[in-house]
Amino acid sequence: MKPRRVLVLLGLAAVACGCASTSTPARFHTLVPPAGDANAASTRAAPAVRVEILPVTLPVQVDVAQIVVRLPDDSMRALEHERWIAPLADEMRAALALRIDAALADLPATASGSPPWRVTLDVQRFDSALGGAASLQASWSLQSGGDGAALRCQVNDRAAVGTGAAALVAGHRALLQRLGDAIARALRVAATGGTPTCT
Repeated sequence: MKPRRVLVLLGLAAVACGCASTSTPARFHTLVPPAGDANAASTRAAPAVRVEILPVTLPVQVDVAQIVVRLPDDSMRALEHERWIAPLADEMRAALALRIDAALADLPATASGSPPWRVTLDVQRFDSALGGAASLQASWSLQSGGDGAALRCQVNDRAAVGTGAAALVAGHRALLQRLGDAIARALRVAATGGTPTCT
């Protein structure tokens, strides 16, 4: 191989290495609160009320690894270096389960053989605007393991957020905590023999 060609190849390799070393590493985010957070479920042997949260459905536009944001011109952008640590539907499901479990911690335990209460969540909109707001529009339902009628409710909520992806994730976490509280209130009424409502 000619010396000049070797020098060219070495130069290209150096440029490639330089680009790789300066690339931005991905940051991963979660909707699940830290273990020491006051909003996380307390540790105990078993939940007071058995609750099963069915798989969450999401719009395909946001059901991706990257955090998707809405820009001022109403276009959408996937933030390549800001990602969910797990599939977004699983993140939402886990965050809701923890919040509901914590909210119902003081209820007496149900019989081990009793069927669980089932919660469904169908998300129509999961909007994220950097430095603007996190928004959630969804329908959810609650049904006993028996043949009882299901409670069906709608949520349309938003939380103002600061700058940066971390603030946006915190806003969505707050929305899910409020939704979890609403579901827990309905569960508390239903589990104690009352008629739950969408409050």
